[in-house]
Amino acid sequence: MRIVVWFIVIGALYYFGASVLHHWSEISNWKLGVLGWSAILVAVLVYSLALVLLAEVWHNLVHGLQPLPFPRAVTHHSYSKSQIAKYLPGNVFNFIGRHIIMKQSDVSHGALIMATLSEIGILVYSASIILALGIGFLADTINLGIELGVVWFLSWVCVVGGPIVLLVAKKLNFIPSPPPLTTVIICVCYTLIFFLVMGAVFLVIVMLVTGKVMFPLMVIAVCSWLFGFLTPGAPAGLGIREVTLLIFLRTELSEAEALLAIGLFRITTTIADFVYFCVGELFFRKCAKH
Repeated sequence: MRIVVWFIVIGALYYFGASVLHHWSEISNWKLGVLGWSAILVAVLVYSLALVLLAEVWHNLVHGLQPLPFPRAVTHHSYSKSQIAKYLPGNVFNFIGRHIIMKQSDVSHGALIMATLSEIGILVYSASIILALGIGFLADTINLGIELGVVWFLSWVCVVGGPIVLLVAKKLNFIPSPPPLTTVIICVCYTLIFFLVMGAVFLVIVMLVTGKVMFPLMVIAVCSWLFGFLTPGAPAGLGIREVTLLIFLRTELSEAEALLAIGLFRITTTIADFVYFCVGELFFRKCAKH
């Protein structure tokens, strides 16, 4: 399975790299001034802060599955420390790393597995809400195409069918000790805010490249994140996110503009992940010891 994933990632990176080489003459002539780089720096900081929302989702899930109050410093530190694992070895390993770290704090395997599965479900469900509503509202302003139309349909299937499946599974006792409903609702709200921030960061980057404000692209950013997230083993969705964005952006931007925006978006989010990791090691780790 891992070989197949890496084959897909390498193929996606080759496709993206070949597109960059083809348009290199246009890309190399593009310049970003002091104000532009300042905006990128702000975007890095904002995205780093938004990651705290996802760490809070993890904390609420673990806390909600424990009989006694659980310290926020420990859960946030486990989240920030495991961030790098999604790059190397790749997606999924950040969840495994977090499980190992939290086990050292005497959290049961069962509670950690349930918290992890709940987190994955909440991330996918929240992204589906953004896609289902966003693509529907923006249908008149963007060229949906067959690909985005399929995404829209599947998003609605997830939004409507997800709760029904969970209710049936709970009635049949297929889900032991799920997190409280209020906790799940709070976590979904945090995750929705995160995706809106991520979409806004991509919107700003596209504006820096093209000079245009294109709100529909916020939805496409979330779509690319979801595709990368659902590819186990892909290093932070590397290659998958880029090709997804390139396919959907071609109807809205020139290919050179799309490649520039995609490259800057990847650089911004990667640096933001690293900043959050460093802050977590300096701040959350110290708090956890106290």
